[in-house]
Amino acid sequence: MNSTAQKIAQNYQSLDTVKPVLPAIEVKRPTDSEFFRAHPDPEFAFLLLTFISDHVPTHVVSPNLIDELENAPIKRKLLTTVITNYGEIKLMPLPHKYKDRYSKTAHRAIELSKAEWMQMKYSSDNYNYLISTSSRVIPPPVWPDVTPEEVFQAAFQNHYISDMNHPAINYYKGMKHVA
Repeated sequence: MNSTAQKIAQNYQSLDTVKPVLPAIEVKRPTDSEFFRAHPDPEFAFLLLTFISDHVPTHVVSPNLIDELENAPIKRKLLTTVITNYGEIKLMPLPHKYKDRYSKTAHRAIELSKAEWMQMKYSSDNYNYLISTSSRVIPPPVWPDVTPEEVFQAAFQNHYISDMNHPAINYYKGMKHVA
């Protein structure tokens, strides 16, 4: 072995290719103080069966289990990829259908947010969300270079219910605690 054969070029940093890893993505709507933009590509919106409980994170449920889970808190949700004015990616849950004024205004906010920054605040007085645009200039969103599948995996990698022995189902049935 000699030192000449072991030397690397001075531009060794250019030999590395770096792609940022998408962090875990939360399933939740932006806070009242955040502005958001919805991803303009419809492939970044997912119509899914979700298991929603106050005690465990949102899980995706295999459609094969719908009959077995008829009394469980399973909802059809449209999960839309949004980015906040702080650069955080979230999956914003929306009811599949317009059931009430809240869901109607939430769907409207998503549509408007494909073109401009929107804010959505809960309003118990009006029984809907108050949606507004920003009075200040917010730069256009910088979407990460990821596929819809990567977004889905970042949100649900450990939160997919494929059988009746899943810890979230056992917790719901009162059999075990979720780790």
